[in-house]
Amino acid sequence: MKTSFGKTIIRSYLHNKGRFLANFLTVLFSVAITGGLGALPETFADSFAEQYVTGNAPDLIVKSKAYTGFTGPEITEISSIEGVNESQSFFVFDGKEDDGTYNRFYVFDFEQATIAKPELLEGRYPTSRGEIVVEQPTKNRKAYAINDTVTFAAANMFMPAGTTIVGIVHSPLYSCVAKERAELEDQNDKQYVEGIFYLEKSTLLKFTQNMCSDIYLRVDTSAKLLTNAYKGQVEQIKKRILNTFGEDNVAVLTLEETTSYGLFRGYNDKVRLIGYIFPFFFILVCALINHITMTRYIKDERAVIGTYLSNGVSKAKIVNKYVIFAGISVFSGGVIGYLLGTPLLPFVVYPAYNAVFQMSPATVSFLAPVGIGVIGVLLLLALFITAFSAISYVRHEPSEIMREPTPAAGKKILLERIKFLWKPLPFSFKSTFRNIFRQKKNFILTSLAVIGSSLLVLIGFSLLNVSDALKQDELFSEVASSMGLISAVIVAFAIAMALPIIYALASMNIADRNRELATLKVLGYHDIECSMYTFREILIITLMAALIALPISALVIDAVLRYLEFGSITDVQWWSYLSTFLLITTSMVAVNFMLLPRIKAIDMNASLKSNE
Repeated sequence: MKTSFGKTIIRSYLHNKGRFLANFLTVLFSVAITGGLGALPETFADSFAEQYVTGNAPDLIVKSKAYTGFTGPEITEISSIEGVNESQSFFVFDGKEDDGTYNRFYVFDFEQATIAKPELLEGRYPTSRGEIVVEQPTKNRKAYAINDTVTFAAANMFMPAGTTIVGIVHSPLYSCVAKERAELEDQNDKQYVEGIFYLEKSTLLKFTQNMCSDIYLRVDTSAKLLTNAYKGQVEQIKKRILNTFGEDNVAVLTLEETTSYGLFRGYNDKVRLIGYIFPFFFILVCALINHITMTRYIKDERAVIGTYLSNGVSKAKIVNKYVIFAGISVFSGGVIGYLLGTPLLPFVVYPAYNAVFQMSPATVSFLAPVGIGVIGVLLLLALFITAFSAISYVRHEPSEIMREPTPAAGKKILLERIKFLWKPLPFSFKSTFRNIFRQKKNFILTSLAVIGSSLLVLIGFSLLNVSDALKQDELFSEVASSMGLISAVIVAFAIAMALPIIYALASMNIADRNRELATLKVLGYHDIECSMYTFREILIITLMAALIALPISALVIDAVLRYLEFGSITDVQWWSYLSTFLLITTSMVAVNFMLLPRIKAIDMNASLKSNE
């Protein structure tokens, strides 16, 4: 008996490859996108922070509010604050040129500098008066070449006219292409620096060599950059400095308050929130598809379940047959999706990040808690849903299970009562509407699946629209391109998910209509006509559900964007709604052609005898 039972299980599994693929592919795409999104923040945080570590970037920047800057004793006192490991004093100022533009100038002791010493990319450091090095150009900073001769009205007391650029450098504090705001007395005056220059302290006039406006501090912390633990420890030392010197005398900036670091952290936090929110939608859709496929699988085998029970097979073994099927399809789809998506999405998005932020080569970690968590939740849901459905059958007597349930009594649907609409409809449409509204469970499940798929697609388009809108925002304009790429990937995966979902639903509809289709074939209907008989139902449901999905999705997206504090629902363009509707309905048409061979392959005799 054990051997024959095992053989029937294998045959059953092979016969239900379509259901297995529906579960497998839906979970694969869900875990691929959620695992990839979950891996993005940590992967890129490590890549971005690497230059801060290798460049020995400061944890705090202390700025004097006095015109005379810091005195020697003050520098010593700041360096002795509890928790400070290393300090470096220097002079920096933003100056206005004759043409109205601003430049930033650092006076550095290049030989002694250890904290945030600009890395030489080309040329050499300045060694004599009249030589200067410049921060590498970006699209928001002017480009200079070695041996260019420059004259600065704002810095004429530090350098002679006709100063020569001898090197191109990079500081870890300027690690993105965003505009760097000039530090002006009037905080409401928004001006931006066009160039960042460094002078060698020892080449300047004696009276300027001891000027000190800023101090870099390295603090005692073992926490990783871009973590809340790091932020908390640095904030404690910042408070000690302010308590000692007072806010009227000094300003203390954390890395969080620098343009590059602050922009990256804020953006990375947005991506992290997206990685936390999106799995809920994908989990709901996957759970729904698993429910549809497994309940249908068990329902179609009710006669087989009755035979098992009548032959003495235990209820636990019967339930385990379906639980194992669901578990294997979900777990294998999850693992493969995780292995594909976790490295793929960071790889795809990395160029967009790197175009905005100066990144070290990214090393993808396969330890992405979000992706692993999604696999675990999907597996538990699949096992619970399948076990619950199977138990609802095996608790009955074998004779009751093997007997086909009595069809529900026919009732008029609401549309039939509207005579002027109902009478002109062809017979095929009347049959279609009766089937749609009499089989309420199929109607509800199909509608929910379409609404879920539409929501995922529209969310992707919405992020794309918001990214485009934020290009006008000074803070996010530089990172909009990378968010746009992330949204494009989400749209692609959402569409890829929609196809197996609609395929599973259409396939289920064909199975429900086998006898009817066989009857139509006997009556002389062509394959295309038979195809339209079944697909007309799901196409109408898809059209209705896709239309309903748009306002529902808009409400969900509005809530998500508010939570993310990233754009608003007004940024979502009309074409995103239209594209979502067309993509879902087009997927349905594509599935129609994919399943046409199933219609052609229906055996009229076998189908008509299926209840005997």
